[in-house]
Amino acid sequence: VYADVYEYQSPWVREDMEAHMELSYLPGKQFSGTVNHVFPFLEPKTRTVKVRMSFPNPDLELKPEMYANVTIHSPGSDEVLVVPVQSIIHSGERYVAVVSLGDGRFQPRDIVIGVEANGSYEVIEGLKEGERIVTSAQFLIDSESNLKAAVQAMVGDDEAEPEMSQADHTNH
Repeated sequence: VYADVYEYQSPWVREDMEAHMELSYLPGKQFSGTVNHVFPFLEPKTRTVKVRMSFPNPDLELKPEMYANVTIHSPGSDEVLVVPVQSIIHSGERYVAVVSLGDGRFQPRDIVIGVEANGSYEVIEGLKEGERIVTSAQFLIDSESNLKAAVQAMVGDDEAEPEMSQADHTNH
């Protein structure tokens, strides 16, 4: 059985992992199998990686060209720091989390992210467990603002007055 795994899910898929499959014409019946090959390339149009799995088929219920729903069981790590995707500012060159220091003060923090899943990013570097972050940072910076100027304004740097667009001068 061949399956397409989305690019962001591919770091979790390895050979010898357990897989389960269901067919729409046999509701409730589950087939158990194993991942036996993860192809080493990404399909550019679909942004997927092809995975080959083996499933026993003693009753010949599985036929070529059938569609199926496949679940690959990847063991997760219990020791991973995660943050909501919407809490991270991606400038194109770096990822930034905004840490709340209390008393209305904030600190931008460059972070290194890992895999993305279920609306969260794994944080590899840059944050510690228990730190409070702004969970929806995009409202802080409008599309015409300069990231550096906005970040300086957040940390209270009085010498660096951020440039503001005409729309920023209006009352909201």
